[in-house]
Amino acid sequence: MIRDAVMAALVEHIEGAPNWDAPPELFMVYVQGRQVALSAVPLPPGVWDAFGSPGEALESLADALGGHRGALLVPPGKEGSLHAVAFVHEAFWVDVDTSDPHEARRVQALADQRRLREHPAAQDIRFAVAVDREGMTYSARHVRGTIGTETDILMPGDTGAQASGITVEALDRLVEAFTGAKPPKRPSSWLVPPASMN
Repeated sequence: MIRDAVMAALVEHIEGAPNWDAPPELFMVYVQGRQVALSAVPLPPGVWDAFGSPGEALESLADALGGHRGALLVPPGKEGSLHAVAFVHEAFWVDVDTSDPHEARRVQALADQRRLREHPAAQDIRFAVAVDREGMTYSARHVRGTIGTETDILMPGDTGAQASGITVEALDRLVEAFTGAKPPKRPSSWLVPPASMN
């Protein structure tokens, strides 16, 4: 299935990146037959540092590029047809024990202050999120110094967990601008507590 090939390409990229402490990256995800190719979008140096967080920078980029359905249609090319848009960035992650409200508030406070790295359980992660023209949301999380990557594919209309938040919604707008595909309705809650990432 194409969705499995898209996820495999994302995992291969985040596991195979040679260096950590890299800036975020935005990718067009092309499909030709059963082949998937990631193509980095060239952006000016410093674009990711101009805003408070990578997600906020992506949101501002989506505001600048999007706005009208199909406004920036990307025609099929040598790499195939544009199927999805992906965002890769590094962050600090803390697995929050939701049964301990004091700890959850502590982690949230650190995240709000952009100091999550100070938490003793903070992990350095490389995270990939993609949204395709059918509204599927892909996520892959690789912890620095470990083998393997946690992945998830969420379908639009799933009755369980739903993806949302500024990153996913910015990708929705970019997919709409580049392909004309109408994005799915997203819930107002986060897939994971926002305190888990910083």
